[in-house]
Amino acid sequence: MHGRAADRGDDAGSRVIAGAIAGGLMRLALLAHRRWAPYEKWLGTAVRGLPGGLAAVGALSEAVAGGSWAEREAAMARAAGWVLDAQGGRGAPVVDGPVLTQFWDRPYRHVEPAVIKGLRAAIGDPDLARLPADVGSIDQWVRDVEVLARPARSALAATYRTWLSGT
Repeated sequence: MHGRAADRGDDAGSRVIAGAIAGGLMRLALLAHRRWAPYEKWLGTAVRGLPGGLAAVGALSEAVAGGSWAEREAAMARAAGWVLDAQGGRGAPVVDGPVLTQFWDRPYRHVEPAVIKGLRAAIGDPDLARLPADVGSIDQWVRDVEVLARPARSALAATYRTWLSGT
């Protein structure tokens, strides 16, 4: 989507989208290394401390600051490859070939669907496997540290579970 925004003349919007993707990749990297993802103030510091993290943070910085959407996308692809390598190092499924693949007939790339399909198929916990793939965790709904660090988080978690159960 960042490429499409840039093609439509919205470079600022393209960079905002690229920043969101870079943040997501940082959180995935921490997850792959079984590390807690701190709030944004310390996110880059935490990722830099991972094996290969210094190079990854460099690629992610390029993903936000690159001159063109294509340069930003290439940097995202390098960072996504690093995350995929970390997943493989933990025994999670990986794919052979590019991490990003062409988005239909457009010049933009997206995550290879086999990556997501393989990760979903590898979930061994039946309760976790039943969760909808597109919902995410409470940390993806709420970023406010004050909310996440307080007892109100349990009320949010209960609401989340109720919503997921459909009751």
